[in-house]
Order: sequence, then C-alpha cells, then structure tokens
Amino acid sequence: DMPLHLLPNEVQTIVNAYHSALNYPKEYTAASLMYAASVAIGNTCRAVVKEGWKETAVIFLCLVGNPGIGKTAPLRAATEPLRQHDADAYRVYRQELAAYKANDRLPKDQRDSNMQPPIFRKYLMSDATPEALAAKHMDNLRGIGYCVDELAAWFKNFNRYNAGSEQEMWLS
Repeated sequence: DMPLHLLPNEVQTIVNAYHSALNYPKEYTAASLMYAASVAIGNTCRAVVKEGWKETAVIFLCLVGNPGIGKTAPLRAATEPLRQHDADAYRVYRQELAAYKANDRLPKDQRDSNMQPPIFRKYLMSDATPEALAAKHMDNLRGIGYCVDELAAWFKNFNRYNAGSEQEMWLS
C-alpha cells in the first residue's frame, strides 16, 4: 500500500475527495497527481542528492491493475490541467502561426524582419515516434510528459513505423 499519510495535507484532501465523490482508488489518484506534478515541474528544478549528483522531478508511472478497477479516470483527472494548458497553447500557437505566415506573404520591404516562427510548447504527448518525440522535445526543453492510456498498446506499437530500436530507446 502507498503511504498516503506521507503526502502533503492538500494532496491527501484531493485524493480523499476524488475517492469519496467518484470512488477513484486512492493509490491511483495519488500516483497520478505525483506524475502530473512531475510533468508540470519538468526540468525547472533539480534536487542535489550529493556533490555532483542532481536529479529532476521525473517520474515514470505505470498504473497496473485489473480491467475496470479505475486506473484511467484518476490519471485523466490529474493530467486535465496539463491537457487544458496544451489546448490553450495550441490556440495561441495557431494565431501566432497565422500572423507569421501573413507577415511572410508581405513584400520584403513591408515585412517585420524581427518576427520569428512561433513555437508550440506543450506538456504532454501520447502517441509519437521517437523521432517526433525528439523533435517536439527540442521545442520543450523544460521537459515533456508521455502519457498513454494502455500500457499494452504502447508496447505493441514499438517499432510500428520502422524496424528501429524504439524499445531500447524507451528502456534507456
């Protein structure tokens, strides 16, 4: 059992509220909240373990349990603020991209020469090749979370686009 009493009181309150209201399993909710927090923190903070050894807030999480036990709902609820951020950021990106393209269509002497192509920064990805993930990571140097609903489907999709070493990439 997860030692829920070690979590901050505010997190315990959230975990208990989801359990009381929606019957979410407490351990899955707590683990999902910790994962979402690790994605939100990203590479912005590092803990010094000892001289020369620093760690980020990266959490690798697999919710394991029988079908229908309630793994998906707590993870979805915990990551919803990140998904909402990504949706809002995408809308802004699309507006900035339209402005950038409009500027690019102007005659050279009328263009804003300081305008740079916009960058879509996001927190979560859920289905990407290693190449796409690496490319997106270049625009998200604070880090990016990879969140899939079904672990079995994630495993089955390894190397679906090429005969590469996707499994080895994830394991490293």
